[in-house]
Amino acid sequence: METTIVAIGDIDDAIAAIPSGPFSDHVASVEAEILRDLLQDNTANFKSSMSSLLGISITFNSGDGD
Repeated sequence: METTIVAIGDIDDAIAAIPSGPFSDHVASVEAEILRDLLQDNTANFKSSMSSLLGISITFNSGDGD
C-alpha cells in the first residue's frame, strides 16, 4: 500500500508541475510526458485497487462458444 501512496504523491506532483493555461498548449511538454509515464506505470495498480475496493469480481471468458 505504501507504494501506492508514493505513486499517488508523485502523480499529484507531476500534475502540479504542468504550467497553467490550457493543457492543449502543453501536451508536448516534458512535464506532460512525465505525468503520462507515471499514469501508465500505475494503470495496473489503479485497476486492481479499484476493483477490490469496489468489490467487483473480474472473470475471464473467451465467449467464442468453443
